[in-house]
Amino acid sequence: GEAAWNGNNLKGLAKTGIFLINFKKGNHTLYFLADQNPILESIALFKSDDKEEMDYSPEENNPAQDGDRRQWMAIVLANLPVKNINIKAIAKNYQKDDDDIKLIIDGNIQKNETEKSHENWFWCGRILNRQEKEFNQELNLAKGLHYIEFWADRAPEIKNIKILIKEEESGYEKRDTAWWINWKKIKKYIYKGILNNENYNRYDDLIINAVACWNEEFFSEIYYPNEPLDPSLIKAIIFQESRVGYDKNNNGNINVMQVGNTGDPSLDVLNGKGEKPEYELRDGKLREVDYNGEAKVEKVYDSINWGVRWLYHRAQWIGDDKKRHWFSWKDAVKRYGPGMEEYADNVWSIYTQGVDNRNNPPFKLWIIIFIILIPALLFSLYDFSGRSIKSAIFDTMNPYERAYAKDIKIEYYNENNFLFLAIIEWENDWSEDFKAGIYKDSAIEWLQMENPPTEQSILEARFVFPEGFSNPIIEIYGKTHAGHGAVYFYEVKNNQLNLLLKTQAVDFNNDIRWASDNYEKYGYGNCGEVFSGGKLFSSFEDLNNDGMSDIVLSGTKEIICEKEISESSGNLKTAEIKVASISVKKIFLWNESKKSFLEQ
Repeated sequence: GEAAWNGNNLKGLAKTGIFLINFKKGNHTLYFLADQNPILESIALFKSDDKEEMDYSPEENNPAQDGDRRQWMAIVLANLPVKNINIKAIAKNYQKDDDDIKLIIDGNIQKNETEKSHENWFWCGRILNRQEKEFNQELNLAKGLHYIEFWADRAPEIKNIKILIKEEESGYEKRDTAWWINWKKIKKYIYKGILNNENYNRYDDLIINAVACWNEEFFSEIYYPNEPLDPSLIKAIIFQESRVGYDKNNNGNINVMQVGNTGDPSLDVLNGKGEKPEYELRDGKLREVDYNGEAKVEKVYDSINWGVRWLYHRAQWIGDDKKRHWFSWKDAVKRYGPGMEEYADNVWSIYTQGVDNRNNPPFKLWIIIFIILIPALLFSLYDFSGRSIKSAIFDTMNPYERAYAKDIKIEYYNENNFLFLAIIEWENDWSEDFKAGIYKDSAIEWLQMENPPTEQSILEARFVFPEGFSNPIIEIYGKTHAGHGAVYFYEVKNNQLNLLLKTQAVDFNNDIRWASDNYEKYGYGNCGEVFSGGKLFSSFEDLNNDGMSDIVLSGTKEIICEKEISESSGNLKTAEIKVASISVKKIFLWNESKKSFLEQ
């Protein structure tokens, strides 16, 4: 990343990292995570007397160590605005080479307009020849996480860096309404945790900003929620979904709210590209939800921002009275996730008590914990009478994986074959990996996998035996956090898993949504569908008499609608009812020329 020290980029030379952060009074801890044998040369901390401007004349590593096109210096502004940047630097010209500096601001390379061959190097020694050049630009970047990166070629020199961070005060920041005060009492439920160098508070500012944005938007509506969204609830969802970004599976380190993953319609719906248009009442009028492609996840803030927006979408429903009604936030959490009570209950436990009940014993998040985990599998996987396949798999893991692995499920191809498949469980039915390998002579050889499953967990995996195939065939059902997923069929050939078929076949979440034609079909406005048993079931039959088994996926799609119920208080609530069942059958014939199954 922009702030990291990466040997492939640095090429054995030094890099300086400068971090601008507003620290509150109290104790603070820095953690450095090392891979291989890097050298941390020095740490210096400074308190600025000027809260509106950073005026910095670098001394360390200035000029840069003589080297070829590599990272040199990075300035990170944490939750700060950037109004203006002014940089003065010198680049020299040599007989056969010259100094150059590349400047990158939030991923955007600042172009050199006078030297096309060096257009990505704002300071070019061939042009400057030891002369000073100034970069001065009004940026007006909003408060957030910003990166200013310098790359060096040869040994250029920076004379001075000035960053103006003054921010215009908005009317919104001056607001002091009751609901503003209510949600801003975030510390009431903020949990703290440091476990294996994991800081669960690192995205608090991003969470607060995203929630503040959407709270203001929806509380300016005619039909606003019963109570504002609490940032601590979003933090609890983020812990449930990705352990605050420490789960790397399915891009969990970036997509911390796991919004818009495979099989999850959220981003498509928000961009107006869902299977059916979805609507909300805005300003008292029925409007289609469509952000025209803006809803996407490229960085952590995107995931939080659009995750909050999707939660707001799932928190509302349009009644028969054509008014917008709101679920409780706990019910909204259930609708955000896979639609299961267990999901909502655990998020609520994290939110209100700081306790994650998925662990045994439950993990208490409110306490700052300094421990080194002893891998739970250490004794259960090792067979002291001899090495087992599970212990061999355990040996292939890094320390992080060993600490969090809870179980490994094994299935052999047959008793006389070394081929096996494994489901590595980090959290049952929530975070799991699939691997296939060969276990021989007490060692594991993992097989390469073409287009592996993208879902966060593995619902099922097994060897199947369709007629006509001489190589082993593996069937895998994947399941996302949203309760959707695909079935995959792979052929094991030349120590590789080749994908023969991938198709949607898992649906535990009814994704109830409002549509005008639901009234005509089912008599209710808010409806969705789910597979009976959560998936389509596979069978194998040679349907075209070519000597090769074809695949049939069959099952039942149940239509679930929300029925409005009037309470004695006069308020409306909803109850889910099954209104129809539809048989589903999908046929895939083997195509010899394409070496895959094609849907009919």
